[in-house]
Amino acid sequence: MKKHVLLATLAAGLLIFQPSGQVLAEVDVNINIGAPGFVVGYNPDFFYVPDLGYSISYGGPYDIISYGGYYYLYHNGRWYRSNHYRHGRWVIVDHHRIPYKIRRHHWNDIRRYRDVHYRKIHPNKFRDHRDRDWDRRDRDWDHRDRNWDRNDRRDRNDRRDRNDHEWRRDR
Repeated sequence: MKKHVLLATLAAGLLIFQPSGQVLAEVDVNINIGAPGFVVGYNPDFFYVPDLGYSISYGGPYDIISYGGYYYLYHNGRWYRSNHYRHGRWVIVDHHRIPYKIRRHHWNDIRRYRDVHYRKIHPNKFRDHRDRDWDRRDRDWDHRDRNWDRNDRRDRNDRRDRNDHEWRRDR
């Protein structure tokens, strides 16, 4: 019996005082905030391009396609999709998830079809939009001239006052 107690104590001692292996602890934290969102701060004019089979916008900093109840935008080599062009959330879409009607054309071909059709509809407006430098976007470009009607009214009132003073002088 003493032998068994001695062997059990020896085995327990070997297990307790055995050198432990290397212990590794690792923490991996990933925070994904998503791709940068788009803010389309203008109301684009959409027109149907028969050669493409869908509507496309013209005259803004972004070219937006309207097809199948969604809006598609191509920017910096990525496709984005939203359910509303202005108030919707733009999410990145893989190329194979884009409708075939859009995907089958290269982006430069889409722009060429759009420009050709726009020239047919609005021959004089095409030059104005084409020559504008869209790479130099202002954040508030659509609010820049929001007081144009007030200034016009102010000018008319000034003219009316001047005419009124001249009339009084003549009396």
